[in-house]
Amino acid sequence: MDYYVQTKRLLDLYSDKNTNILRHFFSELQQFRGLYSIAIINAIIASQNENVNDEYDLIEISITRENYMKKISLVDIRNVIVFIVRKDRNKVIRTYPYIQSEETDEIYLSLNTPSTLGKNIKSLQTLIETCYYISHIFYITRTPSIIKKDEWKMCHDYFHDTPLPVSVKHIYTLLRKLLF
Repeated sequence: MDYYVQTKRLLDLYSDKNTNILRHFFSELQQFRGLYSIAIINAIIASQNENVNDEYDLIEISITRENYMKKISLVDIRNVIVFIVRKDRNKVIRTYPYIQSEETDEIYLSLNTPSTLGKNIKSLQTLIETCYYISHIFYITRTPSIIKKDEWKMCHDYFHDTPLPVSVKHIYTLLRKLLF
């Protein structure tokens, strides 16, 4: 499946007034990728709300917070990214470095702790991919001009093509409002 081509087809059919095409597109993706379906539906509905300023607001109001989210560390995010690349691209990537050496964000760095998620790591995988695609819902509904052929990728392709420290920081940024 060429995600960019399918998204361009979606954009040709999409209308601000009719979100059914969005629902269909993302329900197909949800079945294929195992995303949180309620969060995707919430995001499609909320994307029409003028009070949603960016993809981070959309994620925050679409995802139901769970206790494990307060325990997510950068190591957990890194482990999920490495696992997704291994599972979907059959490629092993280096696990270090996973934080850019010039990083100065104190809150981000404070999450560089050992993993304590245990069995919730599978939930984190689903959360990461769901948030990634919720950000895409925002771009499709608000700024479709941002969708460029070489940059618009499925989550696992993004992780494969992007350096690990950049991927970890990007996912942290998407999850930031859910972590605290």
